[in-house]
Amino acid sequence: MYHHTAGWTRSARRHALRGGLPALALLTLPLLAGCDSTPTEPMADPAEALRLALDAGWAHLPSTMELEVQALEGLEGTPASGEVAALLLDAGDLAAQAGSERTEGSARNAEILETAGESLLTRGLLASLGGVRAEEVLDEAQAGLDQVIAALGSSPGGEAAAGILAEAGRDLAGARATLAAGEVGDALVSAARASESTRSLDRERTATATVKAAWALLERAVRLAGPSPEAAIARALGDADASCVAAREALGVGNWGEAMTRAHRCARLARAVLARLSAGVVDEGDLTKRVEGVVAHAAALLERATARAGSSPRPAIGQLLSEAGDLLTRARGALGDGRYRQALRYAQASAVRSLRALAYLDTAEGDPLELRAKAAVEAAQALAARVATVLPEDAPPEIKAFADSAAVLVREANAALQVGDWRRALARAREASALLMRILQSLG
Repeated sequence: MYHHTAGWTRSARRHALRGGLPALALLTLPLLAGCDSTPTEPMADPAEALRLALDAGWAHLPSTMELEVQALEGLEGTPASGEVAALLLDAGDLAAQAGSERTEGSARNAEILETAGESLLTRGLLASLGGVRAEEVLDEAQAGLDQVIAALGSSPGGEAAAGILAEAGRDLAGARATLAAGEVGDALVSAARASESTRSLDRERTATATVKAAWALLERAVRLAGPSPEAAIARALGDADASCVAAREALGVGNWGEAMTRAHRCARLARAVLARLSAGVVDEGDLTKRVEGVVAHAAALLERATARAGSSPRPAIGQLLSEAGDLLTRARGALGDGRYRQALRYAQASAVRSLRALAYLDTAEGDPLELRAKAAVEAAQALAARVATVLPEDAPPEIKAFADSAAVLVREANAALQVGDWRRALARAREASALLMRILQSLG
């Protein structure tokens, strides 16, 4: 049973940041020489200059987790509807499929589906903040980035941060274009990535903020789960709580890397729970329509799988079709009785089994774009594995930040792949591969 503990402590020590990068030219870009700023007297200590620069901009740089918590707070008063509700419920669908895969012993498939669900959940939550709030976040992030750049412009050691700041600037520019196209969730994901890249220049403060945000996200998941969650959700909350406790302990002894690793695991488990319970933050009217649609979709999938299997399907496929039919009958019964969330779970489980049967029966290779996207994701994953084997523990913070950004891109590429967004998967995989190649080149 989980034992959620809300408290956490901030380390009193200020960790001195290390200096520049080896092979810096491979990773950095000029530090925005045209920035309007008034040079200040150079400081003798680069670490102190960097700390003061981040002091100036930190409050304007919200992380993904912090934006997710803001969104969940808003959804408590006004449940999601429309496109936001669809994103959140799609995340719930993927979480349900992941649960079925784990039950069947397919841990790898479950992990892929969970990653895809996490991506959809984040996009849905951030989209719920709306276009006005998105504009504010982008303006704040740009102000924070500008302040850091201005403060570092004439400081010794400032050039070591140039690559990260330039990358953050590109992310923000991309976020502006994405928001202009009406994609609020994606725009805020990019803005948060820019903020997190800038924050990464101070590992202690980043670790402290990450642990705090992970606790807040877990608190929201606990609240949504209620006092008597089902066994699988209770286990996930217990694991998340243990990870957050470990993160807090690592923070207390100054192990910033371990603190962030544990905090991110806590957050991912909390997101998995939030995805499973996403119907709890969706407008009931939207939920009713959604359940009717999911039941109809499950019925269509079963009909398609049954037709493909023929009159004498193999035993394994026959078993899947039988289970899908039984679950669909339960879904229809629950829908007729007004038990919408129960109907949603039954329909999702039925669809999973029909999809698995179709996967066994389907030998189509897919269209060329799909194949290119899959190949690009596989290449990015291989490069990430290679970087993981050669990246030293004492690598400069800038290189570690690039590795973290690449890891996020690989996860986003995988998530897009799982929901059939081939163009997004291809783009994210190529971005990740470019970053990973630059890291390998810099390490020789």
